[in-house]
Amino acid sequence: MRSTLQEIRRLSRAEPFEPFVVHLENGRQVRVAHPEALASRRPLRSMAVFQPDDTLDLVDLALVARVEPSR
Repeated sequence: MRSTLQEIRRLSRAEPFEPFVVHLENGRQVRVAHPEALASRRPLRSMAVFQPDDTLDLVDLALVARVEPSR
């Protein structure tokens, strides 16, 4: 089974890109609408997701429960 980090990488690099949702353990959901909306740095412990309304979601990768394509 893929780790959530591997799944985020796979979905963010997919061609053609399709939006996806990151589900956190606390029930929160963060939608990734475009690959350029993601930002992270090494070591990969967190990522920033820029939203279309100019807000920013910070995601602790240790708290990701699952990742799935957006429907």
